[in-house]
Amino acid sequence: MRFLFSIQLLITLFGFIQVHSLGYHCKKYIVIKHGDRCKHMTSGFSFDKDYYITRDSLLRINPSMDCDNLRSGNRVCVEASEDYDEIDNDFEETTVIENSCAKLAKRLNTTISIIENTNNVKINCKKLSEYSNMLVYYRKDGNYDVIYDKKSKKVNIL
Repeated sequence: MRFLFSIQLLITLFGFIQVHSLGYHCKKYIVIKHGDRCKHMTSGFSFDKDYYITRDSLLRINPSMDCDNLRSGNRVCVEASEDYDEIDNDFEETTVIENSCAKLAKRLNTTISIIENTNNVKINCKKLSEYSNMLVYYRKDGNYDVIYDKKSKKVNIL
């Protein structure tokens, strides 16, 4: 009896961990096809589209995405789920003390493009010296992957 209870407890805990993974949980996503560009995903509001996303939001939700190097078959989240709050996104804050994004990226164990995408409204790496003592966001675990689950719905670029 105890053995069965232990197994049930482990299954429940494993399910809880899977459901409450940290990061952006994707509600709607597109699959990249040859010729797709970021501007196609952020082309503005239309009643024909299943989603609307700005370039800043697209890069914040998908910080490891490189708009200059999109690959066919890759998924891109175009709408994060509102069922999860900012705690699930697990972003830490740190103060900019470096004079270059390369040094900041090295300290945070990430890349320059991820720093720019995660903080796209707040920071420009070409002018980092102007941002001294400003707060920037990063993931302590270094994992910027979007979480796709059974609730994630594929939509089309129009």
